[in-house]
Amino acid sequence: MALRYARAVADGQVPACRLIILACERYLRMLSRSFQDAEGIYFSAEDAIEACAFIETLHHVKGTLAGEHFRIEPYQMWMVCAIYGFRWDADGLRVVNDVYAELPRKHGKSLLASGIGLYETTVLANQGDDLYIIAPKFDQGLKILEPYQKMVAHNRPLEQMFGIQSTKKASYVERTDTQVVVLSSIGEKQDGHDPKTVIGDEFHAIPADIYNVMQSAQRARPESLFLKIGSAGRHTFGTGWDERRAAIDTLEGRTSRLNLFAAIYTVDPEDVRDWDKEHVIRKASPGLGVSVDLRKTMQDAQAAKANPAKKSEFLRTALNLWGFGENVLFPPEKWEQASRPSMRIEHCLGLRGWVGLDLASRNDMVAMVALFERETGDLVKTEDGFIADTDLYAFGRFYVPQLGPWVEDEDLAGPYQAWREKGWLTVTPGSRHNYAQLRRDLFALFDAGHDIQAVVIDDQQANEFFAALQEANKPVVAYRKNASNHSDPTKDLMARVNGEEQSLFHDGNGVLAWNMANVIGGTDTADRILGKKPAPNSTQKIDGFDALVQANAARLQMVEIKQPRGPNPMAQRGMRIL
Repeated sequence: MALRYARAVADGQVPACRLIILACERYLRMLSRSFQDAEGIYFSAEDAIEACAFIETLHHVKGTLAGEHFRIEPYQMWMVCAIYGFRWDADGLRVVNDVYAELPRKHGKSLLASGIGLYETTVLANQGDDLYIIAPKFDQGLKILEPYQKMVAHNRPLEQMFGIQSTKKASYVERTDTQVVVLSSIGEKQDGHDPKTVIGDEFHAIPADIYNVMQSAQRARPESLFLKIGSAGRHTFGTGWDERRAAIDTLEGRTSRLNLFAAIYTVDPEDVRDWDKEHVIRKASPGLGVSVDLRKTMQDAQAAKANPAKKSEFLRTALNLWGFGENVLFPPEKWEQASRPSMRIEHCLGLRGWVGLDLASRNDMVAMVALFERETGDLVKTEDGFIADTDLYAFGRFYVPQLGPWVEDEDLAGPYQAWREKGWLTVTPGSRHNYAQLRRDLFALFDAGHDIQAVVIDDQQANEFFAALQEANKPVVAYRKNASNHSDPTKDLMARVNGEEQSLFHDGNGVLAWNMANVIGGTDTADRILGKKPAPNSTQKIDGFDALVQANAARLQMVEIKQPRGPNPMAQRGMRIL
């Protein structure tokens, strides 16, 4: 059945997105004799069948199917066979020990994960092979533990054979001296654990600290399994997003990781315009008509068409689209496609450039984005005639004060620290910005010989820094953010990023990627776009976007750029002493 499913997806007989097609093609490739001989692996049908057969001895624990035996659907059987079938020639151990499974809600992820956890802690367990369930919050981890315990209660022979005992917060398998516990990372230091199996539920929101501890704890366990399950998140940053990107790199062939199995059920970018059509919904919903009711799903889609908030939630939970749905101006997948991590700002010497500065408040994030232009040699027809076609290159720098409010924010502290370690975010001393490091970095661009045409600053924050740049004889201009000024440069950026032929590229700065993914908006009655945060007081920053738009506005000559003023002749003359 798993083989038939993979072939049907690869041949286009089963609706599926590009990422699932790639995953099935990879599965079929790993089954080929030439691949197995080259990699030193084989496929054990016996191990794959045993895992599937065990799970089907378990029972559904709620809903109309409660009490009935679990029946593995073709897509689930494909996943289980991929996890347990491939083995190393050298020792027969499982090849796949890292699983990333992303499905929309109500597709039985937690139930299947509970069944796998029960298999790992009973039939496959040696002494002390603990299972740890991790989640953003303890109650979310119970979504795996509770089905685990209820499936045990429905299977008395299994319970008695292995001596399984349960409390509200844990289970214990006496025969194998195995613990099943839930851990969250809120305010806890989780060191000293030795898990054989880890299940990360709601993985899109898993904090970095608990994930890193669990990952490092498994390094000495060659028979380990890390099962990461979840659906699309609201925010495109953090551990869940990073692991998703890593999984896509493997599916698309940029990295080779035999130990990783990835299944990402979503829709392709070109499908979003037909998001309410059944053939599109089926791509993201392998359980449609089985675990997910088709009629109810289509009713929800129709209701969402009339309600923007419901539409965004439907796009995220039913189609597995990360972020805020169609309101997002720069889809994360498109921004990722424009990434060129090997690109350096030094490569842009000799090109005209513009710098946008979003100084924000004194204790918030500050952004500097340098934008460079290169003519491609092609001509583009416009209403005013032909103009030279150009590519743009964007580089971001970001700053936060060491004692700023982000330190106490559970959602931001982890990512900020990770971005700092990667060099994408500079942490400055104190609790308020003094802009000293920003000034040094900005002036370094001029000193390096970059042809900076203008430095553009939001006029609400222009004050002292603006005056300092004038005194230093730099081309600086104040910029007022409103729909009139912001719309055309934003539309230009959207066309360059979201179009089939991209013409804006960036160096992969994670903070800028996060900022761009947070920008939402739509057109007003005058067909103008003003990008904004998801909510006025949201912590989802867009400072890098604002700085990029300001730089692009100067490039498009939408702001008046005054030439640097010369020395003040009155200051040079001095005073006459009588």
